[in-house]
Parts: sequence; C-alpha cells; structure tokens
Amino acid sequence: MNYNISSDTSGGQLTLATMSFEESTANDFEEFMQNDHRWIKGSNKDFAKVIPENIATFPTDYFLLYNTTTSEFGKIPENDGQYQLIYVAYNSELNVVYVCEYQFVV
Repeated sequence: MNYNISSDTSGGQLTLATMSFEESTANDFEEFMQNDHRWIKGSNKDFAKVIPENIATFPTDYFLLYNTTTSEFGKIPENDGQYQLIYVAYNSELNVVYVCEYQFVV
C-alpha cells in the first residue's frame, strides 16, 4: 500500500509505503535488525527534528534513517542545504514496516 502525502515539514513531497509481514518472516526480520548496526532500537525522539511530524508518531520498535544525499545512516544533517532522506520504521506488534522518503531542508 502506497500513500503520497504533501508535507510542509519535509520541504515538499513525502512518499509513504507500508509493508506487512507474516509472522515467520517478521521473526527473521527482527533478528536481522538486532544484528545490523544501522537499525536503532527504541524511540526516535532524538531524530524528531528530521522526521516528519505525521510519521514520527507511528509506534515503532526499530527504525533507521538514511540520508541519500550524503550516503549516511543515522546522522542528522548538520550543514545548511536540502537533503533527501529515507526513514524506515518497524512495528513488531503489527509486523509492519513504514518506509518514508522525503526532502529535508536545514
């Protein structure tokens, strides 16, 4: 399921996709996230200023932030400019992944 949402906080068009997993696939995915340093377990509140408000409220157990402009994971842009970001969040209760791509302006 894909959604296109306009958002002032993202500096332009925001694209949101959701994916659901069967329980066995979800278990494998959760094990993968536990062992991959790019995934952050827990709250995304330290990244709140770069995650669109309407997406940041989704309940998540793991998330990652990828800056396609700088090819960096888990870093908030420090320099002025426009950045293309991808935020991926996983909800283990629902076995759902949210993938959000958007522009962020510093």
